[in-house]
Amino acid sequence: MVQIVWSPEAKRWLTDIGAYIAKDSPTASQKVVRGIIAQTQNLKLFPEMGYLFPHLSSIQIRVIHYGHYRIAYTVIVENRIEIIAVMHHRMDMQRYFSIHPLL
Repeated sequence: MVQIVWSPEAKRWLTDIGAYIAKDSPTASQKVVRGIIAQTQNLKLFPEMGYLFPHLSSIQIRVIHYGHYRIAYTVIVENRIEIIAVMHHRMDMQRYFSIHPLL
């Protein structure tokens, strides 16, 4: 069975997204957060469904979408996937990943 693990930073992103949307609509906030989590669960069956994100790193980053959000992840080993970021589609992923050398 494939295990989905969220990095502390990805958890923080998801919490911040939920809090931001909840300012206008708590119901919409719950829907978006649950949708993002549900989308990551699809990776259990299709771990390579996301497109490869081009960047300079030794780690292969893949990206899937949910609504206006991009979910970046990496397949650690065959049965372990780590969600490393959840960000709005307008954010510059290339810049973000160039600033975070651990990725």
